[in-house]
Amino acid sequence: MGISAALCPRMPPSVVSSDGNFTIWGLRSRCDGTFYLWETNTWTSEPWSSTSGFVTGATWDPDGGMILVAFSESLTVGSVHFASKPPSLDAHLLPVDLSEIQSLTHSRGIEKIAWDASGDRLALSYKDGDELYKGLIAICDVKRTPLISASLM
Repeated sequence: MGISAALCPRMPPSVVSSDGNFTIWGLRSRCDGTFYLWETNTWTSEPWSSTSGFVTGATWDPDGGMILVAFSESLTVGSVHFASKPPSLDAHLLPVDLSEIQSLTHSRGIEKIAWDASGDRLALSYKDGDELYKGLIAICDVKRTPLISASLM
């Protein structure tokens, strides 16, 4: 697999789902917004792309059924929901609305993202923005049924 674009070293090399069935590879996260989701039973992959910049962070829900992805030039988190069990890579990328935080921070993007072990809380760190909110870490209450939604705590 030849990749001609420069790779972005800002994301860890990979983030594996808790059940070990899927992984997202940051090493293949290019500065043009392309990243790869891998299924680990047959080691097949699907390329994904974003117009919101490169992947800055990713975190799997505790059940391994979805992954949240943060992008360098967006305050919206992408949620990848898998429609089938492995080895299928049939999935849908949906935006997670964080409008409460967007209107508050005036930030340019999310720097890091982490889910707690229970799946009830999501931590997001923001880059840039207003002096008051620079380096803000927002904790969100997360609802995962049927799709994910988050609200600032």
